[in-house]
Amino acid sequence: MFNCLSCSLKLVIFLLLERPSECKKNLGTPAEFVTSISILQPYPGISFMVFMCIQSDFFRCACMEIQCENGHIACSPCCIKLGNRCPSCSFPIGYNRCRAIEKVLESVKTSCKNIKYGCRETVSYNKKHDHEEACIYAPCSCPLPDCNFIGSSKQLSQHFSLKHSSCAKGFRYDCLFPVSLEMNDKFLVLQEEHGGMLFILNNSVELLGNAVTVSRIGPRSSKREFSYDLVAKKVGSSLRLQSFTESVSGRVNNRSSMGFLLVPSAFFGSCGQLKLELCIRTKDATPAGF
Repeated sequence: MFNCLSCSLKLVIFLLLERPSECKKNLGTPAEFVTSISILQPYPGISFMVFMCIQSDFFRCACMEIQCENGHIACSPCCIKLGNRCPSCSFPIGYNRCRAIEKVLESVKTSCKNIKYGCRETVSYNKKHDHEEACIYAPCSCPLPDCNFIGSSKQLSQHFSLKHSSCAKGFRYDCLFPVSLEMNDKFLVLQEEHGGMLFILNNSVELLGNAVTVSRIGPRSSKREFSYDLVAKKVGSSLRLQSFTESVSGRVNNRSSMGFLLVPSAFFGSCGQLKLELCIRTKDATPAGF
C-alpha cells in the first residue's frame, strides 16, 4: 500500500495468484471511494491488480511522486506544503522521485467527475484534473433564482426550453434585436432560437449609471466563440460596446472581466426603461480585427 497522508491518495497493489476476485474483498475500503481498478502485466505470467482509492478531490497531486529515505510515498505538492518532511516519519523528503509509482499512476484510468452530466471520457489518473478543467460537460446552473436545476450546457438549454421558455427573450445569431431593461432589473435571459444556447444580459446599478454586459452560460473552459455589439441610444447621442462574451456556469452578479457598457441615467426614459440594441455574433461572423 502507498499512501500520501496529506492529500488522501491511497494506492493499493495486490499480486494476483489464484483467486483475483478475493483482492477487492480484502481492500478494506468503502466501495464508493474506489475510483478505479486496473490490471497490469509487466512480465509474462505476473499480473497486478491496482486499486486507486481517492477520498478527496486532490487529483492535481498526481504530478510527481516523491519518496523519503524510509521509502514512504508522498505527492510533490504535499511535500512542499509539509516543508519537505515526510508525513509518515518526518524524515526529509522531496529529492527522490518514485518513478515506479508514477508509471503505475499513468497506467490507471479513471472516469471524469462529470460522468453524471454526460461525459464518457476515461483518462489517465495524472491527466484527470486537466481534462476536467477543459471538459465540455462541466455543470451549469439554471439562471433563474427559484430553480435548482444543474446539468451540462446542452442539458440546461433543453431544460430551459421545456420549463422556462416564457422567461427568455429569443434571438438569432448575427441579427440586431431590441432589448428593454428597467433600471433595477438585474438580468435578462436570452435564448438563441435554433440551438437553444443561453446568454445573460447583466445589469448592475453603479454610481455613474448602469453597467450592462453579456455573458454566455457554458463551461468556463470555452474559448471566445461569440462576440457582441451592444448599443444604447437617446435623442442626439448613442453609446456602443463591442466585446466578447465571457463563459459563466450560471448567473453572476459581478461585472464581466471582458468589459461592460456604462449607461448614464439620462439614457433611461421617463418611465425608467432603458432601450438597447444587441447583436450576438458567432466566431465566423465576427468582423476582422474585432
